[in-house]
Amino acid sequence: MGYTFLNGSKLVVDYDGTKYELLVTGFEADQTFVEGNQNIKTIHDRELLKRSYVSKKENASFSFSYYVTTDGVSDGFIFDWFGFPKQVTGQHYEIDTKGDTFPASATLYIIDPFGATNRVDSAVIEGLSFTMTSNSILSITVSGTSSNFYSHTGAAVTADITQENRAFIAGAPIQCLFDIAPVNNFTLISMEISKSINWLDQRSLFDTNNYVSQFYYTDSLNITGTVESYKTNNNERTEFETPITFKVGTWLDIYLPNCHIAERTGVQDVFMQYKDYKMNPANTSGTIKFN
Repeated sequence: MGYTFLNGSKLVVDYDGTKYELLVTGFEADQTFVEGNQNIKTIHDRELLKRSYVSKKENASFSFSYYVTTDGVSDGFIFDWFGFPKQVTGQHYEIDTKGDTFPASATLYIIDPFGATNRVDSAVIEGLSFTMTSNSILSITVSGTSSNFYSHTGAAVTADITQENRAFIAGAPIQCLFDIAPVNNFTLISMEISKSINWLDQRSLFDTNNYVSQFYYTDSLNITGTVESYKTNNNERTEFETPITFKVGTWLDIYLPNCHIAERTGVQDVFMQYKDYKMNPANTSGTIKFN
């Protein structure tokens, strides 16, 4: 069972007691049910009744993309929901490679243009991905898993905080620093933050739809990406370790304290250099800051 909600739909995220409405470019959700069969026969081995039932319910998956605002008030909570705790002052979030063993969950409400509402329960984020360029609106793609996806029949959902009348990060100059040395001639920066979520099976008790209560946990977290730039020298490809800082205008700073860099060369219309990075475990946490 899968659904795709296009432009015009609204997404309301109920997280930590507050409902946030995000402007999304689309929303997808999918869930699979496994069928079981039971045959009842007479003493003469004649089939009398055949029935089917749902024996197992897979976890639902979801994904959506949203535009990032300059202040982070209406959408910065995404990083807290993912598992990066918010600092005391401002919209600042800590980054580390440990992650939460038992990450937070949220309830999602998808309201289509006709007013119908669908609901995703116990939604847990598995991945955040985005690409930073100076000529486009910054958006982040969120993907994850959840316990249930179904039609919402309760009261109408109203957001406490929305993205309406807020400024988005668009056309901002971007800086990339390896330690304190700037990377020049780059064309784009990508980042992928991912973790594995493990669930217990949701099986029915014989042929009823009373599923065993689900439980989830995470056991790994990775932060990877690529800095793509024009190749302007004949230097050999190298590998090294360094802190990385990304700055998007005056609104967003991302600091990764200890990253392994591996360089490679590619050919498009010109020679390109790709610096693939991965954040290593570090004694100090990185940060994501909305200024």
